[in-house]
Amino acid sequence: MKYHFKHYKLLLLFFDVLTLFFSFSAVYYFKFGTFLTTLEIQVLSLFIVLCIFVFFILDLYNPWSHFSKLPMHYRSLIGIVIITILYLFFSFIFSSFQTKIFESKWVFLFSLLFISFLFFVNRYYFYILLDPERLGIRWLVIATLENAKEFQKEIELRGGKWEIFYLLDKNSFQKVKKEKDINLKIIGELDSDFQQVINLNWTGIILAKKDLDQKYINSLIEVKQKGLPIYDLVYFYEYFFFKIPLYYIDESWFLLSQGFMLIENSAVIRIKHIIDRVIAAFLLILFAPIMMIIALAIYLDDGLPILFKQERLGKNKKTFIAYKFRTMIKDADKYNPYTQENDSRITKTGRFLRKSRLDELPQLFNIIKGEMSLIGPRAEWIKLTQKYEKEIKYYHFRHLVEPGLTGWAQVMYSYGASIEDTIQKLEYDLYYIKNYSFLLDLSILIKTVRIVLFGRGR
Repeated sequence: MKYHFKHYKLLLLFFDVLTLFFSFSAVYYFKFGTFLTTLEIQVLSLFIVLCIFVFFILDLYNPWSHFSKLPMHYRSLIGIVIITILYLFFSFIFSSFQTKIFESKWVFLFSLLFISFLFFVNRYYFYILLDPERLGIRWLVIATLENAKEFQKEIELRGGKWEIFYLLDKNSFQKVKKEKDINLKIIGELDSDFQQVINLNWTGIILAKKDLDQKYINSLIEVKQKGLPIYDLVYFYEYFFFKIPLYYIDESWFLLSQGFMLIENSAVIRIKHIIDRVIAAFLLILFAPIMMIIALAIYLDDGLPILFKQERLGKNKKTFIAYKFRTMIKDADKYNPYTQENDSRITKTGRFLRKSRLDELPQLFNIIKGEMSLIGPRAEWIKLTQKYEKEIKYYHFRHLVEPGLTGWAQVMYSYGASIEDTIQKLEYDLYYIKNYSFLLDLSILIKTVRIVLFGRGR
């Protein structure tokens, strides 16, 4: 059985659009006996686009996510409330345009009832019937012991709902017998059990071992021809986890992989620079009153300075001074360079700014100056960068692009507090650099808005 999570999300999106359009159109027809006018269809389409944008912010297209510790049904209820608010807003804005669809209380009430019913039915179907445990998702991973351990750590980090079985090579199988407390479901040894194991009922097979013998490759080709998906480990990470497994790649991956438009495509780079500066200028104007209030709050809480300045590394390792609102006591960077949970150095105002990520707003000036991008890897402190480059392979690759005010690693992973956290964030950064697209940037912006609204920073 093939398991394509992205397809489920697209189908869920399609049903939401259909639900919104059908509900309003059907109730409108029963009330007035006519179909929607062209103007009403246009206004309704704008309304639906705004609703879908809100649903993305609420993470309603990831049925198994527990974003902000809110279960799906609570987030769905918030979505319905926001639909109501948007409808009232449209009723006020378009009251003089003769759009009966946004003027009739009868249409609004019954449309909302239909939408709520169908909306929760959709979520129930995707959240319950397509739950990985109910579907019996079973992956076979052909791996060395070291790769198996790393892959299992990733699975456990994500809740461990999939059943993962490991087929280990001979040397790894021998090591397992000597080690204790190995949290792996080992189904067999590659040389003796391969043919029997691959013919069992699997969702797919993941290759986490390089240089397989040709006899194994031939057998895998046969099962693939029968419809069973076979994934290279790197591709599996990209498709399902949206990151690159640092422990598995080597130089040849960078040399031969496709993508990397932010490095190779000069037209894309120029367009991104223009978009960055236009949006940064707009956001500076939009947030100017809020930034003044934040500056006053910092001053009243802990005095001057208002801004925190630090020398950081940008594209091609060029240094620049990054600006942020100060969120810690003075000279806090002389102590632990990592921010810990409930860090005592963070001020009262700073705690709110970090949760909402509003402390990053002054970096809009860095974007206008061309030192940063709106989206990219986090601009890191020079002292930490020197440490990371000694301890983490390929860390220097993140300096191939401009650092960002927000980024894929920032929205997919919490603040780093250790080398292990930094490795995790680098894996997301590498995914972004390789798979950059304007749609990926849009996704990051939506996730950033979600973080600002619900306060997931540290």
